[in-house]
Amino acid sequence: MGQLLKAGLKKVGAGLLYGIGFGVSAGLIMKFIFDSMTPSFDPTRIDQVSVTGHEEVKRDGEVFFLGTLENHNSGPVRIVKIQVDLFDKQGKLVDICEEHVRGPLKPAESANFKVPCGSKGKPVVEHDSYKIHPVGLL
Repeated sequence: MGQLLKAGLKKVGAGLLYGIGFGVSAGLIMKFIFDSMTPSFDPTRIDQVSVTGHEEVKRDGEVFFLGTLENHNSGPVRIVKIQVDLFDKQGKLVDICEEHVRGPLKPAESANFKVPCGSKGKPVVEHDSYKIHPVGLL
Protein backbone atom coordinates (compact mmCIF):
# COMPACT_ATOMS: atom_id res chain seq x y z
CA MET A 1 0.00 0.00 0.00
CA GLY A 2 2.93 2.37 0.74
CA GLN A 3 4.29 1.94 -2.80
CA LEU A 4 0.89 2.72 -4.30
CA LEU A 5 0.54 5.89 -2.21
CA LYS A 6 4.07 6.99 -3.10
CA ALA A 7 3.42 6.47 -6.85
CA GLY A 8 0.12 8.37 -6.62
CA LEU A 9 1.76 11.31 -4.87
CA LYS A 10 4.48 11.42 -7.54
CA LYS A 11 1.82 11.61 -10.26
CA VAL A 12 -0.10 14.32 -8.40
CA GLY A 13 3.13 16.30 -7.90
CA ALA A 14 4.09 15.96 -11.57
CA GLY A 15 0.60 17.07 -12.63
CA LEU A 16 0.80 20.05 -10.30
CA LEU A 17 4.15 21.11 -11.79
CA TYR A 18 2.79 20.75 -15.34
CA GLY A 19 -0.25 22.84 -14.37
CA ILE A 20 1.86 25.59 -12.83
CA GLY A 21 4.12 25.65 -15.89
CA PHE A 22 1.14 25.84 -18.22
CA GLY A 23 -0.46 28.60 -16.14
CA VAL A 24 2.70 30.73 -16.11
CA SER A 25 3.17 30.27 -19.86
CA ALA A 26 -0.45 31.16 -20.61
CA GLY A 27 -0.23 34.20 -18.36
CA LEU A 28 2.90 35.49 -20.09
CA ILE A 29 1.33 35.00 -23.52
CA MET A 30 -1.84 36.87 -22.44
CA LYS A 31 0.23 39.72 -20.99
CA PHE A 32 2.16 40.06 -24.26
CA ILE A 33 -1.06 40.07 -26.30
CA PHE A 34 -2.74 42.59 -23.98
CA ASP A 35 0.27 44.92 -23.93
CA SER A 36 0.68 44.85 -27.70
CA MET A 37 -3.02 45.44 -28.43
CA THR A 38 -3.78 48.08 -25.82
CA PRO A 39 -3.42 51.59 -27.25
CA SER A 40 -1.18 53.98 -25.39
CA PHE A 41 -2.50 57.23 -23.97
CA ASP A 42 -0.57 60.39 -24.80
CA PRO A 43 -1.81 63.30 -22.65
CA THR A 44 -0.09 65.92 -24.85
CA ARG A 45 -2.28 65.02 -27.84
CA ILE A 46 -5.52 66.09 -26.12
CA ASP A 47 -4.52 69.75 -26.58
CA GLN A 48 -4.67 69.23 -30.34
CA VAL A 49 -8.33 68.13 -30.34
CA SER A 50 -11.00 70.82 -30.20
CA VAL A 51 -14.76 71.01 -29.85
CA THR A 52 -16.55 73.49 -32.12
CA GLY A 53 -20.07 74.47 -33.05
CA HIS A 54 -21.78 72.93 -29.99
CA GLU A 55 -25.33 73.39 -28.74
CA GLU A 56 -27.65 72.10 -26.03
CA VAL A 57 -30.76 70.32 -27.33
CA LYS A 58 -33.89 69.48 -25.29
CA ARG A 59 -36.21 67.00 -26.97
CA ASP A 60 -38.85 64.56 -25.68
CA GLY A 61 -37.83 64.99 -22.05
CA GLU A 62 -34.16 64.37 -22.80
CA VAL A 63 -31.19 66.74 -22.89
CA PHE A 64 -28.14 66.20 -25.05
CA PHE A 65 -25.30 68.21 -26.46
CA LEU A 66 -24.37 68.22 -30.14
CA GLY A 67 -21.11 69.47 -31.57
CA THR A 68 -18.17 68.88 -33.83
CA LEU A 69 -14.82 67.43 -32.87
CA GLU A 70 -11.71 68.44 -34.84
CA ASN A 71 -8.35 66.65 -34.84
CA HIS A 72 -5.34 68.98 -35.23
CA ASN A 73 -2.78 66.26 -34.39
CA SER A 74 -0.28 64.97 -36.94
CA GLY A 75 -1.69 61.46 -36.49
CA PRO A 76 -5.12 59.88 -36.10
CA VAL A 77 -7.03 59.53 -32.84
CA ARG A 78 -9.20 56.47 -32.27
CA ILE A 79 -11.34 57.31 -29.25
CA VAL A 80 -12.02 60.73 -27.71
CA LYS A 81 -13.81 61.18 -24.39
CA ILE A 82 -16.01 64.29 -24.38
CA GLN A 83 -17.06 65.85 -21.06
CA VAL A 84 -19.86 68.37 -20.52
CA ASP A 85 -19.67 70.31 -17.25
CA LEU A 86 -23.00 71.83 -16.12
CA PHE A 87 -23.02 74.97 -13.93
CA ASP A 88 -25.67 76.83 -11.92
CA LYS A 89 -26.21 80.64 -11.86
CA GLN A 90 -23.32 81.12 -9.44
CA GLY A 91 -20.94 79.17 -11.67
CA LYS A 92 -20.91 76.16 -9.35
CA LEU A 93 -20.51 72.75 -10.96
CA VAL A 94 -23.76 70.78 -10.59
CA ASP A 95 -23.25 67.77 -12.88
CA ILE A 96 -20.96 66.13 -15.44
CA CYS A 97 -22.01 64.20 -18.55
CA GLU A 98 -19.56 62.12 -20.60
CA GLU A 99 -19.48 60.19 -23.85
CA HIS A 100 -16.85 58.46 -25.98
CA VAL A 101 -16.55 59.38 -29.65
CA ARG A 102 -15.14 56.52 -31.69
CA GLY A 103 -12.92 57.16 -34.69
CA PRO A 104 -10.56 56.90 -36.22
CA LEU A 105 -10.42 60.62 -36.69
CA LYS A 106 -7.63 61.40 -39.14
CA PRO A 107 -5.46 64.54 -38.99
CA ALA A 108 -7.39 67.70 -40.04
CA GLU A 109 -10.63 65.69 -40.00
CA SER A 110 -13.78 66.52 -38.04
CA ALA A 111 -16.66 64.41 -36.74
CA ASN A 112 -20.03 65.14 -35.18
CA PHE A 113 -20.83 63.96 -31.65
CA LYS A 114 -23.77 63.65 -29.27
CA VAL A 115 -23.41 63.61 -25.48
CA PRO A 116 -26.58 62.53 -23.67
CA CYS A 117 -27.25 64.06 -20.28
CA GLY A 118 -30.04 62.74 -18.13
CA SER A 119 -32.93 60.66 -19.44
CA LYS A 120 -36.69 60.36 -19.18
CA GLY A 121 -36.34 58.39 -15.94
CA LYS A 122 -33.59 60.62 -14.55
CA PRO A 123 -33.91 64.24 -15.67
CA VAL A 124 -30.84 66.38 -16.08
CA VAL A 125 -29.92 68.66 -13.16
CA GLU A 126 -31.11 72.27 -13.52
CA HIS A 127 -28.27 74.34 -14.92
CA ASP A 128 -27.68 77.76 -16.49
CA SER A 129 -24.48 77.19 -18.45
CA TYR A 130 -22.19 74.44 -19.66
CA LYS A 131 -18.68 73.83 -20.93
CA ILE A 132 -17.73 71.07 -23.39
CA HIS A 133 -14.18 69.79 -23.67
CA PRO A 134 -12.25 66.66 -24.62
CA VAL A 135 -10.74 65.01 -21.54
CA GLY A 136 -9.03 61.92 -22.90
CA LEU A 137 -8.06 60.20 -26.10
CA LEU A 138 -6.37 57.17 -27.54
